[in-house]
Amino acid sequence: MTLILSFGELLSVGQAVSKYPLISQRMRQLAGLLIQLRETANMPHASLQSFLKPECSDTVIKAVLVVAKFEESAGNATARLSVPSLALKIGHSLRKCSTLLVNKALREKDEALEREAQSFVRLLDSESQHRVSSIALRTMKDDK
Repeated sequence: MTLILSFGELLSVGQAVSKYPLISQRMRQLAGLLIQLRETANMPHASLQSFLKPECSDTVIKAVLVVAKFEESAGNATARLSVPSLALKIGHSLRKCSTLLVNKALREKDEALEREAQSFVRLLDSESQHRVSSIALRTMKDDK
């Protein structure tokens, strides 16, 4: 939970009090993802940081799809997300959290954590673009 708190703290720096509800919403979105990750991986006490590793990238992407309510393609209908904006927002939040981990690793001179966090970001950027973002953007376009 400390990573989500650090994320909220990062977002709140220099913001007006009127922006706090939006920051709180972003934190709740990450908490919802964490709940889904814990359920999917059957790890009830895991932290978000424990999932931001290259070997967990598939699990994270699947959890994002579940949280955003992925609907498989059927017949002529293409795959879509019921809440496409949520998938995109969570993706941005995960990148920020990974950056926070890299910064923490640099401060603590933890090269293993730094490599893991950077590798996770690279995997997330390359794979989520095709597995999440493109579906979310297509859904948003189709809904207009």
